[in-house]
Amino acid sequence: MGCLAATFADAGVGHVIITDGPKALVTGQHADVLLRALAEGSLPLDAACYIADAMIMSDCFDFGDERVSEALSYLSDESVPFSRQEAEALRGRLSAPT
Repeated sequence: MGCLAATFADAGVGHVIITDGPKALVTGQHADVLLRALAEGSLPLDAACYIADAMIMSDCFDFGDERVSEALSYLSDESVPFSRQEAEALRGRLSAPT
């Protein structure tokens, strides 16, 4: 798989590994895992832009729908500071009925 996000409960440390590989479909559930880790502090907020940019620029990912694409585009925007509250708000938009 192209991306692995993990949190180690004992140490409270999270990491994301993005590798080359076969195309992977990024669904709302995948984006929610990333946003939850940012909202809960398992991944540092300053990593959000880097992670989103790497996923967007990689040829290894297809985005499941427009909401996933928009969430990652929002994360990749370095022009405004990103907060834990915004991560929660993005999670809400991802899970809202269409």
